[in-house]
Amino acid sequence: MARMNSAVGLNSISKSFGAVKIIENLSLDIPKGEFCVLVGPSGCGKSTLLRMIAGLEDTTSGDVLIEGSDVTHASARNRDIAMVFQNYALYPHMTVAENMSFSMRLKKSSKTEIDKAVKHAADILSLSSLLDRYPRQLSGGQRQRVAMGRAMVRNPKVFLFDEPLSNLDANLRVQMRSEIRDLHNRLGATTVYVTHDQVEAMTMADKIVVMRGGAIEQVGSPTELYDAPANTFVAKFMGSPMMNLIEGEIAQDDDSVFLTKAGDRVKVRSRGQQTRGRPHLLGFRSEHCEITADNVNAISLKVFSTEFTGADTLIIAKAEGQNVIVSLKERTRVKKGDNIMISPSAGLEHLFDKSTGNALPVAN
Repeated sequence: MARMNSAVGLNSISKSFGAVKIIENLSLDIPKGEFCVLVGPSGCGKSTLLRMIAGLEDTTSGDVLIEGSDVTHASARNRDIAMVFQNYALYPHMTVAENMSFSMRLKKSSKTEIDKAVKHAADILSLSSLLDRYPRQLSGGQRQRVAMGRAMVRNPKVFLFDEPLSNLDANLRVQMRSEIRDLHNRLGATTVYVTHDQVEAMTMADKIVVMRGGAIEQVGSPTELYDAPANTFVAKFMGSPMMNLIEGEIAQDDDSVFLTKAGDRVKVRSRGQQTRGRPHLLGFRSEHCEITADNVNAISLKVFSTEFTGADTLIIAKAEGQNVIVSLKERTRVKKGDNIMISPSAGLEHLFDKSTGNALPVAN
């Protein structure tokens, strides 16, 4: 159950289109002032969830609360939210100033109030010199700032962003990420942001909600999700490259030893004797391992290729047919066809139950 003092509270929300269930029995609490990112693969229900918060989609069941008020059956215009869309949704026949002031003019605000609000937003978003231009005369980044300015002048309780950067080139996306986060910090506003890009989620969010199949897989800060994924789905989805996962089992004679399918032995933190002899997945990040000459506590790999990215060198390899990526800060002479040994960093390994995919906690 969401707290009454939350900016957004979703209580047992469900959404179906006919017999197709998109969201099922989902609950979420977003405190005031938080930057919350909904992330997940295409079709996971994140945009549908955002549209239900906005009032653009009806809920099949459950309650939507905004700052403690039940708005489940309220229209979008009565929810005191502002939404920024992927395609900007600007009126082509209106100038930048007219687009930004549209909602205030609908409310019949005074010209003095409108001019003050538009000037304030334009100054923050570096749009002051563009107020007389039309959308067709603007770049993609400028159009997105106008859409943000239009949301700002409404002074809403909650800002909603639906994949706002997906139409921009890579360099502009990085710049706009910083601008949106800076805007959030300046206004102290509550922001709910939808993206399929986990890099956007990691760099912008106070809290990330990872979704799959209309359900929440895990909620936490970027560091929590990266360092302690609840299951293999989150482990693979959050982080680039994705977490390495090696199939094997805990040794029957020692619950702090992981045996790969190839017979390599790797030291791990104990998860308890009940894990012995059962199939598991050993997980470790590409930067949490090193090449070693020690074959006592290591995994054997066959190098498939190497990629030099400038800051890092990626070694793409295989262990018993399973892909493994090693990220090195230093240059390397390792090349395709080489056999190497790697050792996962002590204390940074993860262990997952192979049948459920769930993470196994370290034994006390």
